[in-house]
Amino acid sequence: MVKFTRVDRWTHRAAFSLHISNFQNILGIKLSAGAGGGSLTTNGLRIEIMNYEKEILERYLHEHIPISKSMGVSVSTLEPGLLVLSAPIAPNINHRESVFGGSAASVAILAAWSLIHIRLLNSHIHSRLVIQKNNMRYLKPIVSDFEAVCRIDDEENWTHFIKILKRKGISRIRLTSFLKCEEETVASLEGDFVAIAQAGK
Repeated sequence: MVKFTRVDRWTHRAAFSLHISNFQNILGIKLSAGAGGGSLTTNGLRIEIMNYEKEILERYLHEHIPISKSMGVSVSTLEPGLLVLSAPIAPNINHRESVFGGSAASVAILAAWSLIHIRLLNSHIHSRLVIQKNNMRYLKPIVSDFEAVCRIDDEENWTHFIKILKRKGISRIRLTSFLKCEEETVASLEGDFVAIAQAGK
């Protein structure tokens, strides 16, 4: 475990504060004060940054996509190529005491949309991101709290997506979200998302 000197801790704390400030400014929201104290390690700094990014994204979703708050959606994991959203069954239940299909599809779409959205912002690219089409497959009833897991594993495909967006002002990418319940895959959604560059932002 790497230990920082007093000067190092101030340097990394400043870097962390700048990172969070930039992230908040991009999304246009503010967090409450209190970033935590004490000494930091390299791993500790990374975890702290990721936790704040999760909190910022979750607040953004609840404020700008209100249905996500009504459905109890929370951000469980946020990494450069991975995003996991969690949702409880209670506000999404149907008459059969399983998750309503529309709720399942909404969380799956939201996971993929959020991952693309955050990666675009971290690349300093402002765009309007919409879903063009999707195909949802329901494998089993979702009978308890569930998660939507979305990954970007093909970095070459992502690079091509960004290249076309910068050159033409519009680009399309396909992602898949998997819904998991009690550690089992219960549904999947394949969606085509279109990013439209917004000039002057």
